Amino acid sequence: MALHKIRFRDIALREEKENRTLRNRKAQLDKKVADNLPLSQTERDELDRINKVLHTVQTCSNPSELTDGLFVAQRYLSLDEDCDDKAILVSHDDGQLVFYQLTPDSSAKSKKLSKVTAPKDDDIVLAALTYGLMSIDAVQAPPVYVASQPTVAGFSILPDRSDSRWNALSQAYYSALGEAKGMEDLARLVLPILAEEGDSDGAGGKSPVVLTTDLAKVLRDMRRRGITADEIQLRRRVNEALNRFQHIDETGPYTRVITRDNGINPPDLESVERYNLMPDNIRLMGVMIVAAMFDEIRALQSLDYIVESSQRGDLVLGSSDVGQWLFNYWRDAPNRLSDLERRTFCAQTIGVPGGEPGTRRNSDFQPLMMHMCSNISKLINMHRDAENPSYIFQQRARKSCRDLAANLSLHGYGMAYYAAGELQKQLNFVIDVLGHPEIKANFAARDMWQVVDQINTLHLPGGPKNTLKYQTLATCGTIITAWLANNARHIMSSTGQLLDMGEVRNPSPYPPGQKAITHPNDFDFVNACELWLSESGIPDTRTQEYAAMREAPEQTSRPIQMPSVVQDMLGDIGDLGVGLNRQ
Repeated sequence: MALHKIRFRDIALREEKENRTLRNRKAQLDKKVADNLPLSQTERDELDRINKVLHTVQTCSNPSELTDGLFVAQRYLSLDEDCDDKAILVSHDDGQLVFYQLTPDSSAKSKKLSKVTAPKDDDIVLAALTYGLMSIDAVQAPPVYVASQPTVAGFSILPDRSDSRWNALSQAYYSALGEAKGMEDLARLVLPILAEEGDSDGAGGKSPVVLTTDLAKVLRDMRRRGITADEIQLRRRVNEALNRFQHIDETGPYTRVITRDNGINPPDLESVERYNLMPDNIRLMGVMIVAAMFDEIRALQSLDYIVESSQRGDLVLGSSDVGQWLFNYWRDAPNRLSDLERRTFCAQTIGVPGGEPGTRRNSDFQPLMMHMCSNISKLINMHRDAENPSYIFQQRARKSCRDLAANLSLHGYGMAYYAAGELQKQLNFVIDVLGHPEIKANFAARDMWQVVDQINTLHLPGGPKNTLKYQTLATCGTIITAWLANNARHIMSSTGQLLDMGEVRNPSPYPPGQKAITHPNDFDFVNACELWLSESGIPDTRTQEYAAMREAPEQTSRPIQMPSVVQDMLGDIGDLGVGLNRQ
């Protein structure tokens, strides 16, 4: 098989992603300019850089100009070697590697650049394997910029060598290149096998598709097991390696054996289906938080006052529909959740005080929420202050998210789901009525919050409330619970990074029909956690205390039907396990 026909799909996809990220960031900065919002000097420099990069990519007459920082850095560093009469990785065409060759011209004072139509297999193998090794090692690339003078190979987009990530990337490149050269003989044999596996018609008639990360993972696995280029059953060994990291088990659940090559192969608990977190149970808690915050500012009591005033004829209402709304609300009172019932559900789910006597409150909610928000805040501060931040510090934040999500999931069973649906309708009705133009006119208010302030101050006991604070907390609680629900499977994983710091720094625009309270991104989640801490009045010193390591509360993944007398007996017995909880 001709290796120069191979399309490395992950290289093409990464280029598309980087290009899209630049366009999204440009749209964000352009919008700030259009809205007459001032740009900092850093933002102005960034916008200028992005405009030049995108313009260069769009107007170049050859495929050499790219935006993928990792690929751009690799080709730049490859020029450090002796390039005379040698193929140079310059670009790719939808993942198909493009090489050029530099040869001295007749005058021997300059060099001639020409495209290599059929690159050598060694050049393709080394370039793809080096890129794949850096990819699986999660090497962070610096941003790219447009140089004033093109390089000797003719491209103008270069990596920013003044960025703090450049030194680490340079070391990673030469380490990966050395590792690739050490496995070069085996890689020349493995890549055609992977190409045949990715050939859509199986006959070599179409361009086969390979992932550079698959090539790197297979070769590292085979090297670890001592397999060399002399292996007789090489294709079988390649497929075994693919099965291993793609989690394919050909023997079935009850016939797994210890093989000669694997040694002891522990069970992969990450692949086991988990039901610890129920996304719908977590998501409904957003409604409960909004209901609790509306109770704090007495928004529902304000609506009751408006209904009573309308019943007495104290409100001046025209022929609009708000009068009919108030009448229907007064008439349907027996079919609605009462104040006591609403507070009971809020106490059961998010632990707010109140409700019926004897109600079992979720007293762990507030400590777990503060623990999670503090850990997210600490994580962001670490990434902001560190020159080369490590993603390993995300695991403490992941645990805090998992503890809170598990608590919310546990307390979302039973009638809470249906109560949340009823409360959502009731809250929407409150917003519609308090924000109605005729209601606002009766209280000389400009929005529903001023209506609430007027009624609290003049007509309800207890005086005014900080409506802005509780409005912010309600929105933040909705965003946090939505993010936890949308990322339930990701939170339960024990590997990978929890937050995409690139998304936190430069959030992407929302797709049509999506918004922060239903489809929050990582930036929305981090922002909501920071605001929750700020509005709760937690000083920085207390934030450090809340972020300290703590053991998760003892709780099941779903309610267990057990008589209270049995629960009391088990509580008296204590730890019957292996002693992990003993002091």
